[in-house]
Amino acid sequence: MPRGTPESATRLTHGEKAGRGSFLRLAALTVGTSAGLEALTQLAPAQTAEAATDEQKNRREISSTRTALRQETVLTPTNPKKDLVAEDIIQGIPDDVLIIGGIIAVGAGIAAIARRRERRGSGQPSALKQMWRQEQAEQKRLEREALERQRRAIEDARRSEQQGRDQAARKQAQIAERKQLEISKGRQICTQLEPELRATPLAQFAEDIRRDIWKNNHHVRISLTKVSSPNVVLSEDGSQIVQLLSKVGWKVSYTFKDDGNFTNEDKFREHSLSFGIMYFGDRDYRYRIIPEAQGLVSDEDLQKGVKALFIRSSEGEPGDFDPDPSLSEWSVFPLAYPDYEKVFDTILFEKAKELSPNKFLPDAKDRMKRYYERERNSRRYPPSPPTPGRYWGQSG
Repeated sequence: MPRGTPESATRLTHGEKAGRGSFLRLAALTVGTSAGLEALTQLAPAQTAEAATDEQKNRREISSTRTALRQETVLTPTNPKKDLVAEDIIQGIPDDVLIIGGIIAVGAGIAAIARRRERRGSGQPSALKQMWRQEQAEQKRLEREALERQRRAIEDARRSEQQGRDQAARKQAQIAERKQLEISKGRQICTQLEPELRATPLAQFAEDIRRDIWKNNHHVRISLTKVSSPNVVLSEDGSQIVQLLSKVGWKVSYTFKDDGNFTNEDKFREHSLSFGIMYFGDRDYRYRIIPEAQGLVSDEDLQKGVKALFIRSSEGEPGDFDPDPSLSEWSVFPLAYPDYEKVFDTILFEKAKELSPNKFLPDAKDRMKRYYERERNSRRYPPSPPTPGRYWGQSG
């Protein structure tokens, strides 16, 4: 249709009115929406479906309205009398005012919705819910404390175990270090005693015992051995000497078989006689000192170590030279005693005669002969197995 005609002007006028009316309806609808927000929120899925239907209806209504207006324009006189509608009322209001009013109306609706949500969120929970929340918080706190105690207990146990291992390792290291120190001190003492031993006639005494006093016709070999025993015991901190029995000397011995109810299954027995020079320092073995010299030795002297001659006689199973002083007979002769040499020679001679092979071997051979006879008889006449039948305490 060409512009500037009466029909185009009429159509433009009606379009402006329709636009203003739509804008007012939008503002009113926005304000009203604040009242029914909750319902719309719950019916959101249904509104989505209805929105499409409403859009179609609106399109049909707009089309019908345009047709009716077009017919009315043609048939209505120039100055008709008609009822006032919203389009006629807002026709004289400027567009800027209408836009500002619509914005104010939309803002008021949004503010109303916000105030309603704020009122809904600021409500206080019930007493029951508060009690439940407090109980849950207390339970979580107790669980955290229990986990913390468990963690600390595990850490304490690990720390204690590690400390125990460290302490045991340190103790073992100290023991090993002390043993090395004891061996070192004992060897030093033995080294100091060696020249003094060579200056004595003890080596000749040992040879005399082997060749003459213990000479026998029983074909038993007599052994002569040089001995050295670096026996020193220190305190735990290594600062003091607790026991001092370091010695050097000679050992004369012989080994034979004897069936004298011994624990050795091979039935070997050893007689030995050891003598030499030593440092004696042990108050527990003070009684080893000969009675004549007891008054000359004090406990302080024993703490430092007393130089003396010694005699040790042993009758038993073959073993080391001096595993334990309590396992053999000892005699200690302090050099501070004036007649120590005379007493030493006398007791050494008596001990050599007591342990002579000619004294022990004949009886030992007789015992071994009886033992072999029992063994042969047991193999020739084995014991009969028990016969089944009546036993003592049973009735036939």
